[in-house]
Amino acid sequence: MKIIKTIFLLILLAVLVLVGIVCYSLFVEPHRLTTENVSISDSEISKDITIAVFADTHFASDSYTMKDFNKAVKAIEATDPDIIIFLGDLYDDYDTYHDNVSEVEAALASLDAPLGKYAVFGNHDYGGGAENHYEDIMSAGGFTVLKNKSVSLASYNVNIVGIDDCLIGYGKPSVANDSAASAYNIVVCHEPDIVDKYANSPVDLMISGHTHGGQVKLPFYENRYLPSLGKEYISGKYNINNSADTTLYVNRGLGTTHMQVRFMSVPEVTCIKLRK
Repeated sequence: MKIIKTIFLLILLAVLVLVGIVCYSLFVEPHRLTTENVSISDSEISKDITIAVFADTHFASDSYTMKDFNKAVKAIEATDPDIIIFLGDLYDDYDTYHDNVSEVEAALASLDAPLGKYAVFGNHDYGGGAENHYEDIMSAGGFTVLKNKSVSLASYNVNIVGIDDCLIGYGKPSVANDSAASAYNIVVCHEPDIVDKYANSPVDLMISGHTHGGQVKLPFYENRYLPSLGKEYISGKYNINNSADTTLYVNRGLGTTHMQVRFMSVPEVTCIKLRK
């Protein structure tokens, strides 16, 4: 009888733990936010720069809303950035988004960065009817969308190269080859696995999103549903063994896709401090 009671209590405890995990994953973690700080020093950088990075908002009327994004705006502002970079996937499915797009534009426009605000396309920015709207929305928010183009911050000896989405867009990773070897070159591309194409390119830093850090990290589950071009590099900082010793940083993103849940992958704003 005592054994039966013990088994019953263990089963009850397991059920309660499972219910707790499900509730946390549905109602708590998707709306949390953390700021990850990354510091990089390099002799090619002539002046210090602070870069705020955010990604994968996946705005959706029933999940990621302006209430969530306003928290991210405050977190971005708190880093006191010189540059702000958005890594793509603004809307989860633009055609089904019913809230006011002008609110998103106004929130983006409220962000201040004296050295510029830049963005690239993600795969969701091409799907769901967003292709013909994404660039206009980002431009209204004061962001320059880099489609296989670069900008030079000459007084800092820094180049920023934006690669278009490489899944269903028109990404040309070879654009990175045009970077000057004597400058500090930053590649911004939605999909992190593209970094393996830069084996002989002068890429010092690559910044990506796309993976949501796995979104749900459970044993035997974590790597099963990672997206294409986001299976090798999932979250955080990587040192790539190539000719340029490229540093890759993968941002976990802010929103969700497919399932409105997160577990052990808290939404993230990244503050990258480049030091001379």
